[in-house]
Amino acid sequence: MEYTDNTNNTTVGTGGKQAEGATSTGPPGLSAGPCFLFPRPLLPPREEEGGASLKEILKEREYATGMFLTLGRFVGKALLDDRLVDLPFSNAFFRAALKRHDIGLRDVAELDPSLARALSRLLTLADRAQALLASGVTAQKVEAAVTLDGVSICELCLDFTLPGEAVPLCEGGGEKAVTACNLHEYVPLVIRTLLVTAVEAQLNAFRQGFEEVLPLHHLCAFSEPELDVLLNGQQRQAAPAREAEHEAALTAERQTAPAREAE
Repeated sequence: MEYTDNTNNTTVGTGGKQAEGATSTGPPGLSAGPCFLFPRPLLPPREEEGGASLKEILKEREYATGMFLTLGRFVGKALLDDRLVDLPFSNAFFRAALKRHDIGLRDVAELDPSLARALSRLLTLADRAQALLASGVTAQKVEAAVTLDGVSICELCLDFTLPGEAVPLCEGGGEKAVTACNLHEYVPLVIRTLLVTAVEAQLNAFRQGFEEVLPLHHLCAFSEPELDVLLNGQQRQAAPAREAEHEAALTAERQTAPAREAE
């Protein structure tokens, strides 16, 4: 199984471009966070103007779903036979595969800490913008008042596509600019697209493959660390500390962002 390891690479930049040093997308498969594996987002199955053809998109999706169908069978058979697989799935993968409702920003932090910190700051700005709009401030004044390190949201040149990917967050996302007034829409869409919408095909294939061997609901009784023990034989000691570090970093970012904006 092929996957990319982004351990020593920088995070993606803004405006749908990859930052210098980031890996290319490569073949569709598993995309690695600092230490964990998670499906790479796929383009939706429709013709992309000026981009990939529908045939290319469908071929990529077929390849990726085939891999995850096999992976589901493999993991199910390994559990049935009490064998270890040594595959460091992320907690986000387990939560998404089992359709748990607590998937969110902390899972982004596990996969891409830099992106999670940026989204956390944007969430703070989104809350501020909505508060100003609710108080009767005009949209034009909100755009001028809500800035990121002195730069207006419009000047960040963001659109409604997944950062670093051409995957749209909504219909016509590539033509829809991100502003202070719609930040509250943009950030949740990034999180949901990254963790659910753009990887749903792979997750469904994994579920299907696993169900051919074992009922998936049997895993619902286990927590994510317990599932890791079942698959790998030992709990990864760095994971809880790293997750706590991500949580603390995100909390600190949200607490300090208003102070920076006030300066």
